[in-house]
Amino acid sequence: MASQITIIDPSLRRVTIKVLPGKYLSEVRDEACSKLRLDAEQYMLKRNDKQIDLSVTYRLSGLPSGCKLELIQRSKSPSVVTVALQVPAGLAADGLASRLINKFSSTVSLWQILRTFESGNVDGSGRTWNFTEQSVRNSSGSDDVYAFPRIHAMGRDYTTIEDLQKSLSQLGFNDGSVLLKLDLVPTTKSLQEAKKDMEQYFTNTEESTSTHEPAIPSLTDTTNEEPSTETIPPTSTTTAQPQPTEPTTLSPTIASRPTTVFRPPTSSTPKAALLESRDSDFEPSLDLMKQHQTSIQSATRNKRLLTDAEIATAASASAAKIAAVRSIDIKIVFPDQSSVLAPFTHEDTTKDLYIYVRNLLARPQEPFALNFASAKGLIPLNESDSKKLISDLGFVGRVLVRVSWGAEVGLEARRGPSLKDDVVRIAREIETTTIAGVEDGAQETAHRNTAKDEKEGKKSAAAGGNSSKMPKWLKLPGKK
Repeated sequence: MASQITIIDPSLRRVTIKVLPGKYLSEVRDEACSKLRLDAEQYMLKRNDKQIDLSVTYRLSGLPSGCKLELIQRSKSPSVVTVALQVPAGLAADGLASRLINKFSSTVSLWQILRTFESGNVDGSGRTWNFTEQSVRNSSGSDDVYAFPRIHAMGRDYTTIEDLQKSLSQLGFNDGSVLLKLDLVPTTKSLQEAKKDMEQYFTNTEESTSTHEPAIPSLTDTTNEEPSTETIPPTSTTTAQPQPTEPTTLSPTIASRPTTVFRPPTSSTPKAALLESRDSDFEPSLDLMKQHQTSIQSATRNKRLLTDAEIATAASASAAKIAAVRSIDIKIVFPDQSSVLAPFTHEDTTKDLYIYVRNLLARPQEPFALNFASAKGLIPLNESDSKKLISDLGFVGRVLVRVSWGAEVGLEARRGPSLKDDVVRIAREIETTTIAGVEDGAQETAHRNTAKDEKEGKKSAAAGGNSSKMPKWLKLPGKK
């Protein structure tokens, strides 16, 4: 039986979508965005300020019929999804692991995930796989035919090359983990015919990816992206755009995580100190003085100690707040003052953070230490304890981590660049913006209050009163 869901976009436009029990919520989102002429990849669904899992069907979502969902714009920075690929039994018959696990950006397509797992160095064994160019014997056993990599995920099968070009976000997988079951299905085409079809497809869609490099847009600057070389040769009619020819080889540990790299500052003087300051920036507003008086009065009052029940309630609320955190952003500052910004999830530990930083360093063999900034100062992170960053250490929001060299590291390493050449090549300048003065609104309020006081003073003077009446908020306790 069909039900109805009302979708409300940020501009309060409404559309009604008819849903069947087996309809996926990602399809509901796509249909609503199509009617509202919006880009579906840029939006997500929420209900009562809670994000809706788009990868499940309406039957399993627990949503009541006739409910209203909000269409909210997604964060521009991609999230991290843990992907487990179940390898067919025939390919894993040699005793190696039949399930490969790695982390990917939510903007990565299923095809790119297969190509990344094919490159090896993902499961630690160093073995390379062949998922996208496999040939098998046909049913009659006479000829070899192309085996298409069909993927099954959350009750859906992706059986065409167009399906495999969909990103994790398009399929509703924006965080957490997902299991992809791979099956090689024989087709009626030979391997060479299938290559020609894929060649034509990639030529038309400009989606060429490299066999040995994971084509994940996490550490790639799109303005300086080099043309990757697919195993399938491009047609002679395709003209490559002028790009850098310098090769870039990124570790899967780095490439699987969305990363932003910033160059070190070129001057020893902070850019904020070079901005022009105004005297009004240091003048407290009327609202600020009122807040100061309120804080002084609050500090002089006696406060009772919390009971055991209140302490337990506060601890439970803090634990629930940490459990609700899906991911955090960690800004890593290196000894040469270059910095990297990357997301981490509940599953990441201090050991994962050390591995990630070591893969960024130009001299990974040198000893180094990580310290994170807190209200108590810099606190060291121990690589061997493998504590989880969010649940154990309580990381929330954006966290600052500093990298420091060990005492035995020589001057050459200390004075040289901290990051690898391929990482430095995609770095960009830190953008500084001039924040509008907060006094604009405060001064406007102060001007209104001043005009009001002057008006009341004139009235009081005309009535024979005292125009220098003290404001009520400035009176000391006990004074009338």
